Amino acid sequence: LYKAFGEEFGKTVESMFIDSFELPNSASGIYWSDDLLEKYKKYKGYDLTPYLPAIWWEVGEISPKIRYDVNQFLHHIGLEVFYKEFVGWCHANGLKSRIQTYGFTTDNIESAGRTDIPEMEITAGEKDAMDWFDTRIGPKKYVASGAHIYGKDVISAEVYTFIHWERYRATLEELKIASDNYLRAGTTKFYNHGYSFTPEKDLAPSRAVGFAANISPTNVWWDYYPNLAEYIARCSYLLRQGDFAPDIAIYSPLANQWTINVLNARKWTREFDWGDLGKLLLSNGYDYDLLNDDALQNIARIEHGRIKIRNMEYKVLLLPAIKSLPLKTLQFIYQYVNQGGVVIALERIPDSSTGFIDYKINDSEVKNLIKKMFEEPFGRDKVGMVNLGDGRTHFIKMVLDRRIWWDKRSSALDPFIKTIKKYIQPDFGIDFAYEGIRKNQGLTFMHRTLNNADIYFVSNIQDKPNTIPVTFRVNGKKVWHWNPYNGQIKQVYNYQETEKGTKIPLKLAPYESTFLIFESGQVNHVPKTGFHDIIGITDEKVIAEATGNGVYETTINSGGSKFFKTTVVSNIPAPYEINGNWHLSLNGKDFNGLDTTFSYLFSWTDIPYSRHCSGTGKYTIKFDLADSYLADDMILRLDLGKVGEIAEVLINGKNSGIVWMRGQILDITDVVQTGENNLEILVTNTSINRVSGFTENRAVPTELVSRFGEANTKGKPRESGFEPLPPSGLMGPVRILPSKKVDIFINN
Repeated sequence: LYKAFGEEFGKTVESMFIDSFELPNSASGIYWSDDLLEKYKKYKGYDLTPYLPAIWWEVGEISPKIRYDVNQFLHHIGLEVFYKEFVGWCHANGLKSRIQTYGFTTDNIESAGRTDIPEMEITAGEKDAMDWFDTRIGPKKYVASGAHIYGKDVISAEVYTFIHWERYRATLEELKIASDNYLRAGTTKFYNHGYSFTPEKDLAPSRAVGFAANISPTNVWWDYYPNLAEYIARCSYLLRQGDFAPDIAIYSPLANQWTINVLNARKWTREFDWGDLGKLLLSNGYDYDLLNDDALQNIARIEHGRIKIRNMEYKVLLLPAIKSLPLKTLQFIYQYVNQGGVVIALERIPDSSTGFIDYKINDSEVKNLIKKMFEEPFGRDKVGMVNLGDGRTHFIKMVLDRRIWWDKRSSALDPFIKTIKKYIQPDFGIDFAYEGIRKNQGLTFMHRTLNNADIYFVSNIQDKPNTIPVTFRVNGKKVWHWNPYNGQIKQVYNYQETEKGTKIPLKLAPYESTFLIFESGQVNHVPKTGFHDIIGITDEKVIAEATGNGVYETTINSGGSKFFKTTVVSNIPAPYEINGNWHLSLNGKDFNGLDTTFSYLFSWTDIPYSRHCSGTGKYTIKFDLADSYLADDMILRLDLGKVGEIAEVLINGKNSGIVWMRGQILDITDVVQTGENNLEILVTNTSINRVSGFTENRAVPTELVSRFGEANTKGKPRESGFEPLPPSGLMGPVRILPSKKVDIFINN
């Protein structure tokens, strides 16, 4: 490789990659080598030979101890013989190491910290089975936690694997939704899964990777892919700044799982059942890391009742259904509570140590410490509580295990969440009781800190718009909105400062995302208003945007004083629906074309002739606008309604924007005119429409046969006959939405 790439080795070729460890052992086998027993004795201080049966069978009380020791030894050996060697080779050759660290004998978290670029995977919404709002605690969280603990600034991801069983279904919108889950999890470097290099200029399903989305020039929407790529680039850049800002530390249960089984290294989380813990925390405004034994024993420090690692502070520590843990780890936790920390044990409390040497003494010490630390749950909410030193512990059941429906609680009444709120308010707070909702189904965040700035990535990962205000746990700072779709930056003036933080009305379309940046400084602002938006504020006036006629009340904080203003808005015309005679010219590969005029909008799949067309349809229509829409204080936006899947808009020959996510509307104020206007919309759908119509695999192109052979093209693609086909084309309604800029003079 070095000879092939020459000077580009370590430059263009930035890193060497190791995929996830997916080679299982035989059913009852473990990782082994000829000198394993000798090395084990040297490392652990005793001969494993007479205790080997304890790996497979229950041999009294020693089996969990032996299993832990064997697992911990295999972890140590894995770091030495693989990670140290591979990473060292990369560095010696001017490269970085990039590894998916799960599935091997090593601790996922520590091994993520041993590689230069730790990598995660597992796509939200995968195989049409998982939710888009994916809160599972799995490889993403283990890898991100390792990166945070051990100071890795860049986290990569293998993205979009098996987003659908069918390779040609994925839309740019779906890839963006999946991307938001990766961004929220900590990813800042994306590797598409996949890009299958091919000299062929057209789709060839029988010669494409079976588990990868089709993200390449052969995809019908490829020309619009830069919209997603630029979005990801902007987000990744911002999320590389500063430090992760978690609230909660969750003790990693790996040591506990090591006492149970030596045979399942391939199982990425060692079969620990996290229940809905991830969703409980995130949907209620708390982010977290998993902390392993190495972090607690060797890296963490205790300051002012908090666990500190690098620049991160953890305010509460959770013990998730832990039976066994190293005595040294428990001693740190005991010290943490005594110095003002808060620990919450979930489902059960530990009762034993790990490891074979001196295990009876260590078990006894664990029991003594635990007896001092915890009491059984009591009271209406079944929450145990103990004051210990300057800190406090709680013991709560039915948090991970909520298989019975009545054990599930609404967010405002959940005993677990209520307990956390006693010590720290949500970083991303929703007033569930006031808003009249039981749970947050997808509005989520990622928080990072940079010097005196707070960076919040906010994503509405649900199929409905969000109008719920959110309280960010930041006060006394000015707020900026950074638009990740186009890079535009503008100041936010509509917010309210409360004891709990800065409350901002968040208006987000389905699956829309944004950045809010809080920086030092105070500005005049509007705590409350009925206007759609506050565009700007000067010492003399507030500039607001109204979407309808009527009376608007506004509270203004200006120059240290509070003003209450009533404004009457009139002369906003009604939304303008564009209809009449639409002309459509539709073209695509394997399709003879369609040129027609119609008075209503429909999906191409509604017509048998065009249902298998994957291509681009050009819609044109003329419309007239009255003078009232073109007044100097008017803002006009174009809403295309339902689109399948991507629309490029031109008005009067001028590019007016691209719609590739539902809910996107385009500002057309500067391109429309009084009287007649020409509207042109280019709509591109997905490749699945075409591929579902394939009745056989495609032959290798004649000009490539001499190089690649004819290949086996018998049969047909697995996508053949796929139903239901996604709606395609422009379905509308297409509307112009008028709004009005309104001046509110402060001192009048």
